[in-house]
Amino acid sequence: MRTLSPAGTDRTPRPATSFRLPLAAALVWAALGACASPSRSSREAGLVPAGDYFPLRAGAAWRFEKSEGHSRLLELGTPNDEGQFPLFVLNESDQRVPMARLSIEGDGAVVLRSPQGVQVLLREPVRAGATWEWEVSPDTHARQRAWIEAVEERDVGGEMRACVRVAFGPSRARVQERYVFARGVGWIAIERQLADGTVEALTLRAFTPGGSVTSPAPAAEAPAGATGG
Repeated sequence: MRTLSPAGTDRTPRPATSFRLPLAAALVWAALGACASPSRSSREAGLVPAGDYFPLRAGAAWRFEKSEGHSRLLELGTPNDEGQFPLFVLNESDQRVPMARLSIEGDGAVVLRSPQGVQVLLREPVRAGATWEWEVSPDTHARQRAWIEAVEERDVGGEMRACVRVAFGPSRARVQERYVFARGVGWIAIERQLADGTVEALTLRAFTPGGSVTSPAPAAEAPAGATGG
């Protein structure tokens, strides 16, 4: 079975300015506005808050190119009263199919909830080597582990942006998923090992930021069993 391989080295991030994505879909970058409020721990350590790497806005959309040449569009809808944004995928008939819900928790963690369970995409402190573990589903008591492989700068749409590369899997030798998040953008690359052992790779080709930014829900808490590293 093919597994995802480690890559890259750590580099210190620095802020980047707004940019336009010179891409075929012609989705234009708009003013970012305020990002999610940093947690106390991030402010004290001088680190970028996790929510800055995945700002949640209704209408935000990411168009990815798949490794076999096809594209996939992900889009955020309007949040519910708990501050959870529905995440849709557009199918071949351009229909918005609900996929999951995204939220920024009170402790700053970026959390995805789907019928398969909970996934903590990113949590603080955002620094290379940080690890966390959580319970995916209270029904099965299955647990998942994630770690930050690198905090680095990458060229995103012609501008250098602070990015964080996160791996998911039972161990560092068995990476099952890898996401790269760019500050102010969110997902810019996704790698996922499929059931047949092949690896699906998605690369960002166009992005639109959507509307206003959410703030962490005051009463929200991290999923049961989540631990920082």
